[in-house]
Amino acid sequence: MGFQLQNKPQISIAGFGEGATDEGAFWEAVNHAGKKRLPILFVIENNRYATFSDQLARQATDNICERVRTFGVRATRLFGNDAPLVWKTLGDEIARLRTGDGPALVEAYTYRWNSHVGPEDDGFNHYRPDEEIAFWKRNCPIRLLQEKLLDLGWISLEETSALEGEIAGEVAGCFEFAKAAKFPEVADWARLNFASSSPLADRLLAAEESMDFNPAQSEAKLAPY
Repeated sequence: MGFQLQNKPQISIAGFGEGATDEGAFWEAVNHAGKKRLPILFVIENNRYATFSDQLARQATDNICERVRTFGVRATRLFGNDAPLVWKTLGDEIARLRTGDGPALVEAYTYRWNSHVGPEDDGFNHYRPDEEIAFWKRNCPIRLLQEKLLDLGWISLEETSALEGEIAGEVAGCFEFAKAAKFPEVADWARLNFASSSPLADRLLAAEESMDFNPAQSEAKLAPY
C-alpha cells in the first residue's frame, strides 16, 4: 500500500506454501489486496503437505486459485517443476504489476523429496505413498531443465558434468571451512535456545561424529515441546 500511495513502481512479492492458505490472515490479505488493487504478487509453493497433513485433509477441494479470483485477484496455476515456465510466468506477472495491473497470485505445484524439517527421515508414519515420491523424483526440475537445454543444443553433457563437479567442489569447501572453524565465543549459550535440552540434536550430532549416521534409517522421534 505504501508503494501505491507514494506512486512508486516497486511491487511486493509474498512467497509461502499452500498450508498458509489455511490461515484467516491469508484471506484477509487477499481481500484487502483485491479491494485496493495493490501491487502485490502472491506466490504459492504448493507441495501438497503441511508437515504431515495432505491438502485435501485440510481443505475440501484443491481450488485455491478459483477462490482467490472471487476477491478480485488474478490467479494462475502451473507446474512448478517447469523452471522456464515459472520464470516466464513470474516475469509476465511482475511486468503487469509494475503498470498497476494488480494484484496477482501464482500457484506452482511442486514437491519436497525429503522431510518437512531436519535431516532425519519423517516418513515413519508412511503419510506419503512411495509411488507419489517416485513420480515427483522422475519429474525433478533440474533434470527437466537439463533435458530441455540438451534438446535445444544450448549445453552438452560434458559441460553439465564439469558444472556439477565445480558445484560439488564448492560445497565440499564450505563443509571443510565450517568443520575447521572455531566455535564462536558466547558467554551464555542458553540465551540462544528456547530450551537447554536438545536430545534429538545431541543424538544426531553424536551419530554424525561416529560416521554411522544414516538419515534414511534414523528412527529418531521429536520429543514433545
